[in-house]
Amino acid sequence: YVGSLLGNLLSALLADAFGLQMGSSLDTLMETNPLVLVFILLIAAPLCEEWFFRKLLLDRACIYGEKLAIFVSALLFAFYHTSIYQFFYAFFIGLIFGYLYLRTGRLWVTALMHAIFNLVCGILPYVMLRFGIFGAFMEAETVDEQIAVILENPVGTAVACVYGFVCLGLLIGGCLLLGKYRKKIFFKPAACPLPPDTEGAAAFVNVGMLLCIIAAVLATLCFG
Repeated sequence: YVGSLLGNLLSALLADAFGLQMGSSLDTLMETNPLVLVFILLIAAPLCEEWFFRKLLLDRACIYGEKLAIFVSALLFAFYHTSIYQFFYAFFIGLIFGYLYLRTGRLWVTALMHAIFNLVCGILPYVMLRFGIFGAFMEAETVDEQIAVILENPVGTAVACVYGFVCLGLLIGGCLLLGKYRKKIFFKPAACPLPPDTEGAAAFVNVGMLLCIIAAVLATLCFG
């Protein structure tokens, strides 16, 4: 939620300051065939993205320090989405998935969580927006029209309320569990530690990484 707010805020600031109207690749994806959408968000994306950004990158980079490896993996994962709207929350999710992968060593765990995240935060809101009460509610121009939409769609209203309360409950529960178990969060020492104060330069001041970041930024400005 914080990442989404930051993305929306930055997009609004860029629009006001430079007239840049930032879109989202996710919006385009949502207009595809529903079966294709489900396949991409629940199967293809979780498997391919987790294999590359978690297993492929972290298995090779973690020897230089788990914190640095997770940060780099999450940052590249965020740039990969080429969307200002998605950048921040993709980065935060990347930090969580990266840590989870290093602690479990099981790619299917993060792939499953990735699929659940796409379902709860992508597909379900899309379905309710397109076919449920959300679409009609947002099109209503006055309070009376909004009330009429609610009264005419009691089932849709109930579904929307249940979804909202479930998300709120998960958010509160996650925060409570994070606070309760925060002392169990740990990072293993690096097998090949870098010299002090050189981690950032080693990770980012090289031709490959600089070109990757520049390409991602340009793609975001052009298409995201």
